[in-house]
Amino acid sequence: MGRDLVRRVMRLSLWALLCLCAKAHAVEAVTKVFTGNVVPGSVTEIRLDVPKIAAQQRLVFGAMRSTAKLLRVEIVDPSGRLTWQGAGSTLLTVDQSQTSDPSKGGVYSIGETTSGKDGVWRIRITADSESAGRILGSYSIRPAVELLLPQANFGQPDGVEGQRLLVLAMATIQGAPASDIESIRLRLDDGRGRVWSAQARRAIKTVGGAEVALPAGQYAAVFDAVTAGTYELAADAEIRGQRVSAKRPLVVSNASGR
Repeated sequence: MGRDLVRRVMRLSLWALLCLCAKAHAVEAVTKVFTGNVVPGSVTEIRLDVPKIAAQQRLVFGAMRSTAKLLRVEIVDPSGRLTWQGAGSTLLTVDQSQTSDPSKGGVYSIGETTSGKDGVWRIRITADSESAGRILGSYSIRPAVELLLPQANFGQPDGVEGQRLLVLAMATIQGAPASDIESIRLRLDDGRGRVWSAQARRAIKTVGGAEVALPAGQYAAVFDAVTAGTYELAADAEIRGQRVSAKRPLVVSNASGR
């Protein structure tokens, strides 16, 4: 059980780092989707009319999907300043053939910007000379201070009935990990009057007593065995004088995986 717990923590941690923008659950974040057609061998420009960004918010670009092979991606802010660029194999996170839906293309990572400028942003995309295709991407306007409740595998249960339930939370300030929080309060509600509470901390202990240290900004708690069903997982904490919270559904399957 101890080794299994360590593996689950590491899997959650890796997912959190890769999918923070696209899939994490948090409050007060606004996400917009954009699409575009890629022209082979030339620069395709996608224009995004970004709404007003408050002083305590940040602009985050998520991963893009593309059915064309991309050679270069640039992000230009409303003033014309180049804020991020990437090229070559470093852009491709997951090859098209390895994705759960190859029809949407490969997964390409693009960077975050802390700029607070609203207006027309431009994404300039260069594909190779033989690639035409479709782009699908997103951006989010997110709070400067956030709690996140990532999942290990989307479309899969969070835990199994009768086993200890591992839950991971993340805290960020301007997108950077926040590791100086004493604890994060977690609450699991089955909607029928039963509630479980726990404190997520920077390290957890396995059944054998070994302590597992977590990557920066990540906190974990282990709930005792719960029955199969869908729960509401909620988190709250005080970060740099701000009370922040997050919630998401949490699914526990029975022993057969249902």
